[in-house]
Amino acid sequence: MAAANHKIYDNFFLANEISDQFDTAIDLQNFFEVDNDLEGVPGMVKKINRYSATDSTQELDMGEGNTQSIEVTFQTFEYRVKLAQNQFDWYDEQEMTDPMIVQTGIRRMSSGMFNKVNADFMAELKKLTTVYTATEWDIDLFADAVGSINIEGTDNDPEKDIEAFAFLNPKDVAKIRKLAKETLQYNESFARQGYVGTLYGVNLYTKKDQTEGETEVAVRQAVKLFNKKGVVVEQDRNASPADVGNTRHNYMWSDKYYLVALVDDTKGARIIIDSTVVTPSVTLSDDTATIEAEATKTLTATVVPEGTAVVWTSSDDTVATVVGGVVTGVAAGTATITAKITVNDVEYTDTCAVTVTAAG
Repeated sequence: MAAANHKIYDNFFLANEISDQFDTAIDLQNFFEVDNDLEGVPGMVKKINRYSATDSTQELDMGEGNTQSIEVTFQTFEYRVKLAQNQFDWYDEQEMTDPMIVQTGIRRMSSGMFNKVNADFMAELKKLTTVYTATEWDIDLFADAVGSINIEGTDNDPEKDIEAFAFLNPKDVAKIRKLAKETLQYNESFARQGYVGTLYGVNLYTKKDQTEGETEVAVRQAVKLFNKKGVVVEQDRNASPADVGNTRHNYMWSDKYYLVALVDDTKGARIIIDSTVVTPSVTLSDDTATIEAEATKTLTATVVPEGTAVVWTSSDDTVATVVGGVVTGVAAGTATITAKITVNDVEYTDTCAVTVTAAG
């Protein structure tokens, strides 16, 4: 029995086992790209450039040349190499009671690393700057999000088809299913863990740690894991000052170097459901009005959000003019007074039909 008290595990075996499990879990390569050539030590800065370019394609007549040129711009973001490390300790007596204790500990080391990388991945997705906000779930939001993602068409190369994905909180999954009904298609080829179905080309997945009322629609080119291949494993015995004498206390540490970065902001969009969000609008106090020439009528515009600037126009200034909501009759006839606001590059309007009669 004494010979079984302390079993020496080969570090190479342990490193391979932890790394294999880590890479298996990271087979989330359906969701982000992986670069296994990371170099450096924890804390070292790695600069990530996110690029964008303007279009310069012009339709030209004979003898004409381009007057525009492609302009490439980028923003530089600094990331630091991270160290994921965990510790597992056990006594010989525990292993003799149940040999699976060590194997379970090794698996937990791997899943712990994966969970850390996974959390960083989700945090990077939340940095996407294209955001669609609504007061409640609407399946068309997914169509809008997909439409905003910068992906090239792949109709002529189906093997390189780009899959969009979105993670949903379990509470939101039920809401989407009720809304989508037959629109939510299930595809056997995407039968992966957590897969809910496909909506407007977006593969939906249940993720219990996703924030309720939020999702990120993206393709795998949005985020990249920079990974230093392999895992370092160290072992020791009776390593703690409290381990006086041969207490048969075993220790194991594993560590891995990595960083996760949003590398292309154009490859995804966020959807945020917020019941407090108000829909922009402008409403005039009158739908119709009749005034005499040279007389005035004041129209009041109620706007949401409050304080939004209103632009007033008249369809015919020879009949009626408007300044700051005050309508002045000019000559007999009809004119349409329009109040317009612009919120997030979207225009909202309301109108009042004004009839001007000849002065008394």
